[in-house]
Amino acid sequence: MKSLIFILLICLSTLSFAQVRKTGSLASPYSISGWDAPIDSTLYYKLKIFQLLTNPGGWINRNTREIDSLFNALVVFVDSLQMTIKDDTLKFSPYMSGQNAFSTTAETDTVNINGIDSLDIVTVSPREATPTANDILGVTVLTNKIVVSRPAAGTSGLKYNWIWIRKYQ
Repeated sequence: MKSLIFILLICLSTLSFAQVRKTGSLASPYSISGWDAPIDSTLYYKLKIFQLLTNPGGWINRNTREIDSLFNALVVFVDSLQMTIKDDTLKFSPYMSGQNAFSTTAETDTVNINGIDSLDIVTVSPREATPTANDILGVTVLTNKIVVSRPAAGTSGLKYNWIWIRKYQ
């Protein structure tokens, strides 16, 4: 009789204290079948939020993958010819713009710019003088240089600014 009571007590204890185990799929670390679903999501990136003491299983791995993707999207790649990062600050490169001047009343002036391509965009504008009709500037973009021109001999030593906008294909 004691052994029957002992066996009955063990059976009752096993039923009372046994933990229920969730059975999720082991086919993929991102499988969500059989696991507790999220109860909400974050405001900006819609990452999953779970109720405490639930078993999220594969949902956690999905969240981790989404967070990894968002971190990767934050990486800034710069072309040192146009932008640089100095002390965690994005700055214009010294190659992106510049100043030059015509030699006396010459009709053309050449500026060498390493990395510039004929498909890139360059703007030029006169400075420190009131331009005349002969000081209307044009620009031809060639590989590694620009040629700034004006229609005729104009203001002697005319200074101008140039800005290079790199065109990516």
